[in-house]
Amino acid sequence: MEDKSLCTYQAIIWPKDSSAPGERITLLARNLEDASAQVQAQFGENVVVSLWNEEDADAAR
Repeated sequence: MEDKSLCTYQAIIWPKDSSAPGERITLLARNLEDASAQVQAQFGENVVVSLWNEEDADAAR
């Protein structure tokens, strides 16, 4: 059974001080802070991250 409190987040991760291409990932998280913590746990702190949720990105501001 799927947990309704989880949202899909998209991220692009680039190594700092590198010209390497970014890596795209998809992850499930409860909120932006949880998604950010998961990315940091997987890739460490020496990365630049662009992280978003499609629902939040499409919401009116």
